[in-house]
Amino acid sequence: GLKVRPTFREMIAVLRANSAFWLVCGAFLIGSVGFVFFNKSLPYWIKYGLGIDNFGPFLGVLAMGITFTIPLWALLTRKTSKRTAFLAGTAVSIAACIGLWFAPETRGSWMLLVMLLGAGNGGVILSSWAMMPDTVEYGEFRTGTRGEGAVFGFVSFVQKASLGLAAGALGEVLSLIGYTANRVQTPETLAAMKATMLGVPTLFYVGAATFILFYPLDARTHGRLVKILQRRRARTAA
Repeated sequence: GLKVRPTFREMIAVLRANSAFWLVCGAFLIGSVGFVFFNKSLPYWIKYGLGIDNFGPFLGVLAMGITFTIPLWALLTRKTSKRTAFLAGTAVSIAACIGLWFAPETRGSWMLLVMLLGAGNGGVILSSWAMMPDTVEYGEFRTGTRGEGAVFGFVSFVQKASLGLAAGALGEVLSLIGYTANRVQTPETLAAMKATMLGVPTLFYVGAATFILFYPLDARTHGRLVKILQRRRARTAA
């Protein structure tokens, strides 16, 4: 029957058998690291690449892009699927990175495209967390153990650790490309800074989308899985 209070060993077994969780977890973490590279690089580029001292408005429109588009991503998820919303979010983010690479280096064009990248990341965030509960049920289906604690605890821990490592890695990259604070940067350093800010997130978003292409739970499959679990629970309770 269903394990109500699984042991630590059973929780590990749930994670090991839960391929759906590893795909979502991997995609979410890869996408998050890519976004960190953009988010943390942006102030440097605004100051040294665009020559604008106040980068606050750019971070503001980035946050607005995430926040204000969440209802639209939720609607898309209901009309299509969580996987479709995730893939659409990565596509929007990649398009924004490509647009920023070719955009004129003006405040208006950059603010618009930065907001677009935030919007894409909003889709990635919403659909990732929406898929996590489904992976709990997939794990229960595979093992008979319901492991919410294992799933959400593990992804929360790894997310925090990976984001910290990503921020540290960016610092190392900036050092390697010759960045020196509060000085005019060389053309080579600026070119490498822009490539890091846009190229790394693009590659990571492509990787995240690749993971989700193999995600096994669409709405129909998840619906059948839930019915099977309900019958199992009914038999256990009888």
